[in-house]
Amino acid sequence: MDDFPRITRQIQELEQALQEYGGVRCLTYQGIPAWPLIKIRIRKHLLHPHFNVLNRELARKGDTPETGLASYLLRTFTLDPDSNPSQAQAEHLKEMTRLEGLEQRDLFFLSRPRQHAPLLGTHLVPQIDGLIHLLEPEFSAHKGELVLQQEHLNQQRLVPTLFLQVRPFLTAAYHDALQQEDHKIDGFSQLMDAMQRVGGDVFFTERSMANILSEHLLFTEYFKQVLTALKPKAVFQVCFHYATGMALNAAAHAMKIPCIDIQHGTIDNEPAYLGWQGAPPSGWPQLPSFFWAWGKAFAEPIAKGLDAPGPHRVVTGGNPWIVWWRDSAPELDITDMPDMGSTLLFTLDPIENPIPEHVVRAMQELGADWNWLLRPHPLWRDRIPELECVLAQAGVANAHMD
Repeated sequence: MDDFPRITRQIQELEQALQEYGGVRCLTYQGIPAWPLIKIRIRKHLLHPHFNVLNRELARKGDTPETGLASYLLRTFTLDPDSNPSQAQAEHLKEMTRLEGLEQRDLFFLSRPRQHAPLLGTHLVPQIDGLIHLLEPEFSAHKGELVLQQEHLNQQRLVPTLFLQVRPFLTAAYHDALQQEDHKIDGFSQLMDAMQRVGGDVFFTERSMANILSEHLLFTEYFKQVLTALKPKAVFQVCFHYATGMALNAAAHAMKIPCIDIQHGTIDNEPAYLGWQGAPPSGWPQLPSFFWAWGKAFAEPIAKGLDAPGPHRVVTGGNPWIVWWRDSAPELDITDMPDMGSTLLFTLDPIENPIPEHVVRAMQELGADWNWLLRPHPLWRDRIPELECVLAQAGVANAHMD
């Protein structure tokens, strides 16, 4: 991705500017290192500048209940403000009892609804489902998914999925947040000073960042309870770099359970996987114990960005999806596919403008003699109609998206 070298460079400059204040470890929140979540937030703002606009609107409202943690949880997870906190707590305890009664399995995999891709009449997460199939029957596994939106429950899953009813826990947390005082981020003023000197289009308030850190702490506690109930020997996920994924890692670390992030795509200049030196002696709690890389070319840049020796390591395990698909998956019948002639495949990244202008110009200049196959990033699958409108306005009629 063209944006990643620029973003990685800006984050490195920020890290260097923070050395004046003792490095990125000067940033803490309620006793935990805050830098991993702040770094990922900066990455998000640089990739998606509209978040800066949203945060400037929140900043104009000041420190009011509307910008506090309770309102943040209410908006983010569409909770019911009139819900009964005692009932929510009782439902959460019932859910934990349900999990405790399940068959104990060796491994726990966390997936997300939007990571699932449709294939052969079902939905799957290629890296997770592929690895689960490859490890069977030697290792048993639970594949779990947080239930935040009910509509995803209707999608058929290739691997049977354990749906985690997290909303009662979040509802109880919302009511608790109404009674809590805001917490400050230690080192935040130094961060703002360093960001001002480095430059770059990034803006967020201390309160908005504190809300994300509080969300992370809430999910860390939630996953501790889930892992206590399920008792896995190892935890896996794909794409750890968001508040909930980092919370799973933090919970696993706290319980001495190895946690592994499986590579899901290319990582060239991807700041989420590079430049994690300077960790505390016990490591960054939000990072995985092991980064699972497809091959040496991917493992080496990750390893260079880790403290050596250190608590975070890289393993080269191959691409489980390709191996499983090659050896075990059902074959696709492509004999009746139409001859499309000269065809170009272009994969889209989850950025502000996923179809670059130079690609649109190439489509226009090549004309009808070439067909284009566009593969949207999973995070943009719901926005395919929006992308189709962009191409239609540009007069491109020979592009296919699925």
